Amino acid sequence: MGIRPPAAFPLLTLALLAAACSSPSPPSAADRTVTDEGLGIRYTLPDQWTPFLDEVRSPGGTVWELKTKSLEDAEKGFLTGLPRTILPQLVGWTEFFYKRNGEPALADTVIGGHPALEAVFPVLIRPGDPPTAVAYWAVRHGDTLYVFRAGFPPGLEAVDLPALRQMMRGLTFLRPEPPPAEPEAPPGQVVQ
Repeated sequence: MGIRPPAAFPLLTLALLAAACSSPSPPSAADRTVTDEGLGIRYTLPDQWTPFLDEVRSPGGTVWELKTKSLEDAEKGFLTGLPRTILPQLVGWTEFFYKRNGEPALADTVIGGHPALEAVFPVLIRPGDPPTAVAYWAVRHGDTLYVFRAGFPPGLEAVDLPALRQMMRGLTFLRPEPPPAEPEAPPGQVVQ
């Protein structure tokens, strides 16, 4: 007469098999939060997006990146008109990397408590390719202009653009904005 396994053995086997086959739980918002001390920003990645070198990628291939520009020696008219005065540069960057396929959709928004510009350009990656888009967000913080860019593979703008908008709304600046410089007084006059 052989030894009969306990009745619980098949249940234990099924439980272990189910645990091995189940997918891990998605990372929490805290696990997806990126703090970049060098750039002085914090943001929470959309679910399933991953950082890769100096950019962030969606599961479908959308790439989001950031450029910063010093405004230390910028012309006063340019500074006064920000973020809208960066638009000609955004047009130039878009036309350098893509074939424009229409006029950009522009929207005023807020990033990190500051007025910002969102510009979404309809583009083709190469002539004859399916239409897609490239999006920019521009915001000034102190003497730095932050320009974020997202390039979408064809068909992913509708999915990834709303996720990026939510991420941009939640972005925070880590350093306080410096106070504005005191205006210079002409000789013999007092500035109040």
